[in-house]
Amino acid sequence: MKTGGNSRKPKLAAGDASNCCKGATKANFESENLCAFAAGLVQYIQLPNKQEVGPGIRRVCQSGDTAANPMYRRPMFNLWRISEMKKTLVALAALAATAAYAQSTVTIYGTFDPSITSVSKSYANGTSATQTGVKQGQQGTEQVTFKGEEDLGGGMKALFLYELDFSSSAAGTPAAGEIYAGLSGGFGSIKLGTPNTPTLTVQSTRSPFGTKTGGRADVYQANATSALRTLYGTSQTRTAGSIVYASPSFSGFSAGVSYTPGASVDTVAPVTASGDVSDIGLFYANGPLSAAVAVYTKGSTSTLGAETQGSANVSYNFGPGAVTVGYHTHNNVGAIDSSYNIAASYGVAKNMDVLFNYVSQNDETVANRDQKMTALGLKYTMSKRTSLYARYVYQTTDNTTGTEIKDGKATIFGLQHNF
Repeated sequence: MKTGGNSRKPKLAAGDASNCCKGATKANFESENLCAFAAGLVQYIQLPNKQEVGPGIRRVCQSGDTAANPMYRRPMFNLWRISEMKKTLVALAALAATAAYAQSTVTIYGTFDPSITSVSKSYANGTSATQTGVKQGQQGTEQVTFKGEEDLGGGMKALFLYELDFSSSAAGTPAAGEIYAGLSGGFGSIKLGTPNTPTLTVQSTRSPFGTKTGGRADVYQANATSALRTLYGTSQTRTAGSIVYASPSFSGFSAGVSYTPGASVDTVAPVTASGDVSDIGLFYANGPLSAAVAVYTKGSTSTLGAETQGSANVSYNFGPGAVTVGYHTHNNVGAIDSSYNIAASYGVAKNMDVLFNYVSQNDETVANRDQKMTALGLKYTMSKRTSLYARYVYQTTDNTTGTEIKDGKATIFGLQHNF
């Protein structure tokens, strides 16, 4: 079919719409313009070479049309009626497109990550213990997330996210994870609630194990009943009641800022808020090279002094593999330490990756309990949503006494399914 953008008009044979309309009168048709419309419509019908225009079109405008043989029964008039219907449909589509501006979309997704985990611990007094069972979240956080956005027009969107974390190995009430509502546009995005922090972004990219066992989470976190410990500093995942801004990318550079007002006291005399939390991150990604740095600061409270923490990493991708070097420093009341790590991943087959991470932490307190951790993993990707994985993690701690853990190891076999 030719479109109206083509100004060339095909020549019409004798007896076609343009010729038959010469003898038409108002008595034959509803108006003279209708006859002109019929002729114009024929001009936009392009048939294959040497194919004759059908009789229904040639005889559309015959002056012999009568009430007993009305023109609207003829094919050409039916084409006109179809054309009018198309105009109506186009108008309705335009109206629907306008209404869609105010519509929002909601996506539901999540992760199941059960595993068989065995954790062995040796204590400074010579005793040891081993625990084996079904655990969860060794490769990814088990969660169900509701994420939505509404197009506000002009490139701006309203956002929300609600994450519920659960355990497939134990019954219980799901815990709240990341939660926020916000706006995004050419300026970047701003989120209010409990969004993830820039420090989390840096900590989760220090190794292919992310924030899980072998990465930010050490051997002792592989046991769900143990206290939270990490060789990457304090686990700054998110802070309730915070405001997080993320900038757009400029030549590979982007920034993130998180701010959480400290708790204030409602009294007759105003009390200055204390313990404000700020988290500032700078990120770079261009081609095979990426880098990230973040500084976390928590103001002094009545019971604890100020806390500062810095995290950084640089990663380089080469074909099927990647190498990452990370560093952190942490200064808090009773805790002064720093660590570095060297991590790598390599695809040994189309759907199989070998993962590695080595962490060395320097405890700068009087106790001088330096720690070292080595993690080796294998991930087999079965589909876009399902993978099998195995991990072995070994960790040592210096200068332990009594019932303090001297060394530990974790062996993990897991299944992760995303939906």
